[in-house]
Amino acid sequence: MKAHRIYSLDFWVITLMVCGCAVYLVFGELFPSDFYLSARSFKKNPNFVYQKDNFRTMISSKSFYREEFSIYYKEPERLFEGTSYLFSSHYKNTKVAVVTINGLHYVARKFQPDNLWAYLLQLPFKSSNALRAWYYGHMLSKLNINASKPVLMIEKRIGPFCFSSYLLSSYISGDKGDEYFQDSSPFKESWPEASSNLLKMLEKLSLSKIMHYNICLNNFIIKDNKPYLIDLEKLHKYPFSHKIHQKKHYNQYFSSIEKDLMESTLEGYNIFQEESLRINF
Repeated sequence: MKAHRIYSLDFWVITLMVCGCAVYLVFGELFPSDFYLSARSFKKNPNFVYQKDNFRTMISSKSFYREEFSIYYKEPERLFEGTSYLFSSHYKNTKVAVVTINGLHYVARKFQPDNLWAYLLQLPFKSSNALRAWYYGHMLSKLNINASKPVLMIEKRIGPFCFSSYLLSSYISGDKGDEYFQDSSPFKESWPEASSNLLKMLEKLSLSKIMHYNICLNNFIIKDNKPYLIDLEKLHKYPFSHKIHQKKHYNQYFSSIEKDLMESTLEGYNIFQEESLRINF
């Protein structure tokens, strides 16, 4: 009778359910679950313009969109027509430029897989870089975390295959973090305030269970002593991050910024250390 109970269907169903939940919770602590992101919420939101067919997907902030912008939907490369400055990128598959549209400056980005394997990974199992940056740009805005704000996103695709994606974001007229913290910087008197604001942002990202896969000084623009996060396509969110893992993420952030400051300026490094002790997260 006992053996019969052990090998009964109910026993195995309950065991598999418990094990499945345990595995899901464990993996939720270690790996993000947002490799696929949906644009559905923006489609239904009246604050956005949404267009889609078999070859294109476009989302735009309604306050930014103009009827003549339909040309970008058909020919996304025209976003770069008003280029005033083209950035050199460490990534071969990324093109970045400051562009002028209707007299205002924006940052235009183009993301394109750089090999066949990368193309195959752009199937529905993985979101495009532009959609990821768009999604998290608006999430950070809701969380009151300073970041570049996306105003237009376009994907070029054939069915499920995404061949390239484009993002247009607000232009932040500040200084890159690695330029702001230099011995020759004119902002030295403001370094304590900027360091404090940077530490608070790192803490807020950690508490929001958001992980930036390439956190470094170069991924911040500092304006009025406030850091603004850029390169949002590197963001991921963890579903069940325990406080232990939140602290781990924060320590990773802290160590990375600390390392950049040590290589850039000893004075800036010491101020950053002092501010971290004063705040004492």
